[in-house]
Order: sequence, then structure tokens, then C-alpha cells
Amino acid sequence: MTTLALVAGCGGRGDARQDGAAQRVQEAERALDDGRAAAAVGLLAEADGPGVTLLRVRALLALKRWGEAARQVERETGPDLAAMRCEMASARSDVDAERLCREALVAAPKDTRLVVAMANTLDRMHRPDEAERLLRDAVQQSGAAVARDALISHLERFSWVREAVAEAEAWYTLEPERRGLRPRLVALLERKVRGDLLAKRHGDAAVAARRVLELAPERAQMRYYLADALAATGDEAAAAAERAKAKAAGAEPPPPPSGVPGGLPR
Repeated sequence: MTTLALVAGCGGRGDARQDGAAQRVQEAERALDDGRAAAAVGLLAEADGPGVTLLRVRALLALKRWGEAARQVERETGPDLAAMRCEMASARSDVDAERLCREALVAAPKDTRLVVAMANTLDRMHRPDEAERLLRDAVQQSGAAVARDALISHLERFSWVREAVAEAEAWYTLEPERRGLRPRLVALLERKVRGDLLAKRHGDAAVAARRVLELAPERAQMRYYLADALAATGDEAAAAAERAKAKAAGAEPPPPPSGVPGGLPR
């Protein structure tokens, strides 16, 4: 993400105002990283300075407020204009998105959000391998939340569930308190359990189901899937115990698993 350079002074009322503005911009950056784009827009309502317009455009694009974002871009004449055009074009799936993002990346090759915009464009052009290389490089080089989020979303988009789980687990290990990450990991693991059962990877299904119950013990219905996996491996006693626990928790038996078995082959 672009670092916003708002310079604080050395004391006095004007410097206090600068400090307050810088703090609001930093809070807006964190809000956008956490997926709270509306909060970011509010924090930037009266902010000004280098990079602020770019940050505001990014927040508006996340909210799909295309008209407001476009008006911000039309008024821009500074060094951030190329980045804004790239991200606007990518968000709207414009036909010139790839060209605009390549031009923007020449000027700012390490801007993670530009990399994400380019990767999203490549995905829509059915070039997922190129997109994944860009995103994995961005994760390796910066470790930024926006890059990790985009890589997991990319893997989900193409039903590469096992890889998505691996990336989400790695991120969760680093930032277990990150907003929304635990439920996202749980949802991916649940999808993996169903896929593993369909593909008759019963051992993998059992491991993933136990991980779901470790992260979200209230997901008692998952015990039925765990029971199916255990029964398929011949452990009928353990399977019966899991079904009994599920019933005791008030969980109803789920429908048979359906979907892509563990993700598409590479």
C-alpha cells in the first residue's frame, strides 16, 4: 500500500491539526486493509495531502461507488493518476485495464494494490497462472494483508480449495486476531471437508473437520462429516461417538456433500 507522507511540525496549534490529519489517514489505511471501506471514506472526508486522493479512490472503488471515484480521478493531475486509472479500470473490468495497470506498475512496481488490480484483471482474462505468480511474489515480498487476501480470493475463484486453505492457515498463524480471518478459514475448511469426502480422501476430510471444530466448536454439524470420514476408514466406534455429540448439541444431519471435490486439478 502507498505510504502517505503527512509531515508533522514541531509544536503549536497548526502542528496539532497536522498530527490529527495524519492519524485519520493512518486509521483510514487500516480500515481499508480490514475491509471497512465505508469507515475509510468517513475518516478521509476532510483529509488532504499526498496520497489522500488515491486512498479515497481505493475506498470508493471497494464500495462500488463508481461515480464518486470517477470524479476524484478526473480532478487528479498528480503522480497518483496512473494508479487511480489502473485500479478504476480493473474494478470496472474496462477493456484497457491491462494496459493501464502495466503502465502504472512501471512507475510503482512495488505498489501492492496495483499488483492486485493487475492480477484481478488477468483472472478475468482467463490467465490465472500469471495472476497467481504476481500475487505470490507480492505476498513473499511484502506480506501485506491486501496481497494475502487477494491470493486467497484468487484461489477460491478457481476452486483451488486446498491451496486456499494452506494460504489462509499461514496467514492465521501470523495474525490470529485479524478481523474476519478466522471465519474465512473455517468456511474454507468446511468446503475442503466436503470436497475431500466427495473425492474419497477420508483421512484428509477427518483432519480438516477436526480443525474446523478446533477453530469453531459451535459448528456441531461438522461432526456428522467427521463421522462419515471416520466410518469410511473403518473406525465405526469413533464415528458413532461423533454422531452422538452432534445430536447432543442439537445439530441436524447435513445434506450429502456436493461441489467440486477439493478443487480443480492443476
